[in-house]
Amino acid sequence: MANDATSKPIKTVLVIEFFTAGGLPAESMHDELTPKPDDQIDWLGFQREGIVMLHKFVNQLARSNRYRVRTMVGVTTQEKSFEIDPSVKNVLTKRETFETSIRQQASDVDGIFLIAPEVGRYAETICQLLQGDEGSPSIKLDSPMLLSPGLEFTRLTSDKLLTNQFLKSREVPIPLTSGCDYSDKFVKKHRWGAGGAGFKVLSRTRDAIQIEQLFNQPNTPDVVDVIEPFVPGVPVSVSIIQGPNQTLILPATEQRFQLNRQGEPDFGKYVGSRFPLDDNLDRRARALAERAQAALPTFRGYIGIDMILAESPYADCVVDVNPRLTSSYLVLEERCKGNLAEAIIEIASGGCNCLAFWR
Repeated sequence: MANDATSKPIKTVLVIEFFTAGGLPAESMHDELTPKPDDQIDWLGFQREGIVMLHKFVNQLARSNRYRVRTMVGVTTQEKSFEIDPSVKNVLTKRETFETSIRQQASDVDGIFLIAPEVGRYAETICQLLQGDEGSPSIKLDSPMLLSPGLEFTRLTSDKLLTNQFLKSREVPIPLTSGCDYSDKFVKKHRWGAGGAGFKVLSRTRDAIQIEQLFNQPNTPDVVDVIEPFVPGVPVSVSIIQGPNQTLILPATEQRFQLNRQGEPDFGKYVGSRFPLDDNLDRRARALAERAQAALPTFRGYIGIDMILAESPYADCVVDVNPRLTSSYLVLEERCKGNLAEAIIEIASGGCNCLAFWR
């Protein structure tokens, strides 16, 4: 797939949101009221969030009047509240023909913007379908430009164990190197996770054996969980837009979570974002995000860098990199003085854009 700065102008954009487009796995078709174990993934919750995300992004992009916009809508999504700008072309898809539908639609557009989760390695799988890999098929044709992070970036940042190792090797602070006293609390999360899937706080006094096992597990492909020290502080996310000619670091948003019985945030249960942060926290967050972005491979489109701003700035650390549109987009889109979706596509395709936000 073409991904260089000399690619053709973008006129038609296909927006693929994994869950809305019919990528929901068969095992997700369970009763929504059935209690779920902590480690079980809330697929329907992902789909609900995906509908909101796609609705906001596609409608805003359509309002720019610069692009012809297409999207893919799965059969199960049709049954839910889903209103799209009438100028957007919706293509009906089924789970059993999901990959085939992507190939068919990709053959007739200039650019593709993918929103897919790291969980289940779905983002990596679809990037591989679009861009190819050694020994695997890909869409060749008159290749559309991928306007979201490509396979190299997505493969690295979908794997949370690999991401930690990568950032540590480039001296970007992560929980293990934050300098905090992490003698008691630790965080367990899925190696290929998103949306707090598999997130659990462990205590050395209560979970000593499990902590020891997780720390001593071999670094092999079958490892499914990652453990890292728990760093107290303010959970923050910084969104970054990048293309061949511009990198734009957006204002930080505070991530809000449900509180547990101890009155502490349950980082597996996200409830929204707060914006704006005070100037000092915003500067700290954007500086750390810029440091992380400089260490990571280049990309196109939008990513989110999650971090903890600790009591001391010297203990601030990156806890995750999301190779996709994140929930912060929803609050940033509302407070942006311009068209945020248009800016993402414009910058990703080689142009430049300036954005300002209401504070």
